[in-house]
This record gives sequence, structure tokens and C-alpha cells, in this order.
Amino acid sequence: QMGEAPSPEWCGKEIELRLKLGSGEQVRGEVFAYDQATDTLVLKENAVGQHLATYRVLKGEHIDTASVKLNGATVPPDAVPTISQQ
Repeated sequence: QMGEAPSPEWCGKEIELRLKLGSGEQVRGEVFAYDQATDTLVLKENAVGQHLATYRVLKGEHIDTASVKLNGATVPPDAVPTISQQ
């Protein structure tokens, strides 16, 4: 799984990668979302429980794809709850 471009299949997996910018910062988190149209990856970092987390938005071109390490199985997003009208 190393060396591949970001993809929607990464969602829900733990990821560790290095940025091409600046000092080559090491980034780690859970892939929250990926938008192919804009080549944008959203990572969830520092999660505490269900409601507190930090989100980082990365452009695919700024990711050193050779440094990517993915862990875990893809987790499908939670289903949207149905809304009943009363």
C-alpha cells in the first residue's frame, strides 16, 4: 500500500505519511474523507471520544506517497439516521 496515490479506499484507516513541504513533517491520523475531484485528504487527529478531534486538510500533491503507511481495514461511514416526521 506504499507509494499509491490517495483514494476513497483509505477512509477509516490509520495513516502515517510525510509531507513534501518544509521540513517534511511526519503526519499521523485517521483518514476521515478523500475528495477525488480536488485531490484533498482530510485526516482526523487527536481524537478524544466521539466528539473532540482535530482535522487536517491536505492536498494530494503535498503528500510524499512513498512514505504512506496504512493500517487497518476500511471502515464504511456511519449510515445517515432516518428522520421521521410526526
